[in-house]
Amino acid sequence: MPVGNQEFTAEFFDESSRAWMANKIRKGASMVYKCEIKTCMSKAVIKGQIESRRCAKHKQSKLE
Repeated sequence: MPVGNQEFTAEFFDESSRAWMANKIRKGASMVYKCEIKTCMSKAVIKGQIESRRCAKHKQSKLE
């Protein structure tokens, strides 16, 4: 492996993939964000970049 690339191992990419998937749900060939409420596994409704990632049920509730 070229000098300077030693940190990019298979384990690095596996862990990066797990971290990226932690807040997503697979829907067919695409991915959607999970609701940020810890006990909810619903798809988040996101209309703007700054909005919180919550499902329709939790959109108006305060953070748990």
